[in-house]
Amino acid sequence: MSRAWRIHDYSSYKGFVLEEETLVEPGEGEIRLKVEAFALNWGDMDLMKDNYSFSFRSFPAWVGIEAASVIEAVRLGVEGLSPGERVATLPYFYYDRGASTESLVTNQRYIAKAPPNLSPVECASIWMRYLTAYFPLAEVSGGGKQPCSRDTGDQHDRLARELGATMIGTARFRRNTDYLHGMGADQVIVTGRDDGATAIDRITGRKGIGVAFDPVGAGLIDKYDTALARDARIDFYGTLDR
Repeated sequence: MSRAWRIHDYSSYKGFVLEEETLVEPGEGEIRLKVEAFALNWGDMDLMKDNYSFSFRSFPAWVGIEAASVIEAVRLGVEGLSPGERVATLPYFYYDRGASTESLVTNQRYIAKAPPNLSPVECASIWMRYLTAYFPLAEVSGGGKQPCSRDTGDQHDRLARELGATMIGTARFRRNTDYLHGMGADQVIVTGRDDGATAIDRITGRKGIGVAFDPVGAGLIDKYDTALARDARIDFYGTLDR
């Protein structure tokens, strides 16, 4: 037997119940993990309130897609992984199983080796944050020294610095500017004080920004849209203004 945190309706995290469940054996190409820690992000919180882009197929439901784990068992078709190794699950669609359990069965393609210098809690907390930043910065934009604007966490600033981009951060309050500079932002615009487009034009010498990372949507875009460079791209990954 194993234990899992599950919900039985859309009552958010308050509906979590710790329950016993039958141990599941992995199928071909799958591995079974002993979960050390799992993470919940804002998407998970919205999903538990039925306020996400998809819904649970049925109840009871497991929640979470990021977990730090130790491999318990592997099946035919699994290569390069062995019982006893520390691994992490990469963000993936739920299908019928989330990570809020002591024993998790998942496909090998959703597995990465755990960074050896991170604790289980740290390891479970990094994947959604940094992959959200990595894909548009590295895979799509290719890094480089183009100016970028963002209204999100420090992961964008840190990755942008590694890739050689110039990052213009935004903050609603002046008291947050020192923190953003410390996290790697080259410039910070205070949206409640500064005119965003005017500030971007000043910072870039009227060349504009090549990429904007926007988790807000309509409530933010009109503050920078006139300062976009030609062929610039806006990466929307949230609608916080809803």
